[in-house]
Order: sequence, then C-alpha cells, then structure tokens
Amino acid sequence: MELYDEDSYFDLSSNVLRLSSDNIDEILDQKSFKNHIDILILEGCAEHPGINGLSLLHQIKNLKIIQDKAASLPDWVFTLKKLSCLEISHTSISVLPEEIRQLKHLEQLTIESSPLCELPNALSHLVSLEKLSISDCPLSSLPSQLNGLQNLVYLDLRHTKITSFPEAMGNLSLLSTLHLSAHELQLAAPILKLFQALVDLTVIDAPEELPEEVYDLANLRSLYIHGKQFRRLSEKIDRLSSLAELSVSQTSLEILPMQVCRL
Repeated sequence: MELYDEDSYFDLSSNVLRLSSDNIDEILDQKSFKNHIDILILEGCAEHPGINGLSLLHQIKNLKIIQDKAASLPDWVFTLKKLSCLEISHTSISVLPEEIRQLKHLEQLTIESSPLCELPNALSHLVSLEKLSISDCPLSSLPSQLNGLQNLVYLDLRHTKITSFPEAMGNLSLLSTLHLSAHELQLAAPILKLFQALVDLTVIDAPEELPEEVYDLANLRSLYIHGKQFRRLSEKIDRLSSLAELSVSQTSLEILPMQVCRL
C-alpha cells in the first residue's frame, strides 16, 4: 500500500516524490521538504522552470521522466551528482546530449517508447554504467566508442532500427545479460562469440529459427525465446552445455529436438 502525504505528494514508504502537470505548481509553492527524497518521478512536467530550484535535487538518485513532450533532457538533469538511475519513457526525446558524460555515477539508463534516434559518443564516459536498455525507439546506430562501458553487464536492445553493431561491442567483457528482438539478433549474430561472459539471452519476437552463432555460446545458462514466427529449434542445442533453463513461449514450435534431452 502506498502512503501519501496530502500536502506534498510524497510516497512516505519509499522516499518518492511524484510531480505531474496537475500538481507541480502546488508542490513548488513549498519552500522546503521535510522528507528525504531518493526518487523523483516527473509526468509531463520535466521542462517546468521551477524544478531547477527544488531544494531536494541534490538528493536524487533515481529520476523517471514519463509522458513528457520535451524534445531533450532539461539542463538541470546533468547537475544531479548522485544520480544512479535514469529512466525515460513515452517522451518526445530524440537525442541525448554530450552532457550525459557529467552523470559520473549513473548505473542504469533506460529509454523506451521515445523517438530516440542516436546516442552520443559521450556515453562511453559513463564508466559506472551497468545496465543499458533502449527499446521501442527508432535508434539507428550505437556509438562507435563503447570502450568505457567496462562495467556493463545488462544490455536490452529491442524494436529499434539499428543497422549495424560497432566493433567496440566486443570490448563489453562483462556483458552477461542480453535482450534482443529478431532484427537486432540477426545483426548481432556475427559478434555474439565475443561475449564470453554471456549467460542470459532473451529473444523477443524471435525469427523462424535462431542464428547458428547462438549455439556457440558455451557459457549460456538461460535462453528465453518468444514470438509466433519461431518454428524450429536446431539440433545443435546440445552445444549449449551450460544451459540450465530453456523457455519457449507463444511460438509456432511444434517439436523439440531430441538433443534437448542431453542438456
């Protein structure tokens, strides 16, 4: 159960402040806040001029921007020195500026259902980043410089318009979880072998059959396949000697190969 202070719109149970276009003026009329705030949720009000003056901005560790018409991130976002998680959903944001490099402690970046078409090379400066998720966005390419993302363990790229993967992807030596849809999987197939730490692969809206390279992921422990187009699981499945979990849902697969019994 969520408990809200009627005067401040605080979620008292988890140090969350929710601001929307309906309540932001009322909230900003307050000169100070009695609660410590870790999470700030902005719904349709990220560009409100009063946010930059909030006394609690220096506390924010998790920022969520949703249902917003802003075409870019407000400048005040890059002053959040403690920010570890940035989530952007259903916005009009089409590009991230080079200033993203200022978020030195960012560990998680999620952008979904927004017209994001490119990511800056400055992304490589986010050395603390562990989780990167870009889904349902018309992203056409990844930065050519990804060498700085040495701590990245989770990558989600689904339903984008990416045309190629840079060679620098091979430097993501700690990448252990990868979520892709059919389009991205086909493009990534030639470099899958570089992800020696990969243990969890999820394929959403899977193609009729998986690329051969998937069956060479010797350390893979979990394989999740979803999508009605998927019809065939290769006999080479027994190459995945470390596989402990195989999940196939809402597909057109009718017969499992006998080799599954050897896993």
